[in-house]
Amino acid sequence: ASSSAMSSILGSCERATMAVHASTWKTSTASSGISQCGACTVHLDGKAIRSCVTPVSTANGKHITTIEGLAETTLGKAVQAAWLEVDVPQCGYCQSGQIMSATALLKENPHPSESQITAAMEGNLCRCGTYNRIRSAIRTASEQLGAAK
Repeated sequence: ASSSAMSSILGSCERATMAVHASTWKTSTASSGISQCGACTVHLDGKAIRSCVTPVSTANGKHITTIEGLAETTLGKAVQAAWLEVDVPQCGYCQSGQIMSATALLKENPHPSESQITAAMEGNLCRCGTYNRIRSAIRTASEQLGAAK
């Protein structure tokens, strides 16, 4: 639907927020709906955002990238490969949000420090507690991307 048709259908800000979330739902797992877990993270013009609390008006005219879109980029491929190499995934609940946040970090800062990784990944919850492997995968992707240059 066009953005004007979408606006007239949606009406309220709450519904508009959910529209951004619903448009990315096929790629995300269930999320908190209150920006508490990070599972709904997508990129809006390259920046990691939580789709569950983002008004649809914010996305008007901007580029939204989901986890599938990352597979088309060198950075996305490197992060996804590092995720598998380090064996990060367990239940899978958080994976798309974690990978979206990690790629946004590495795009902005190709060689982050431990504290920068921790800060960038804050708010992305992992029910299985694979935080050390997540940080390791981010370092691995950073190293592999640096070596490829």
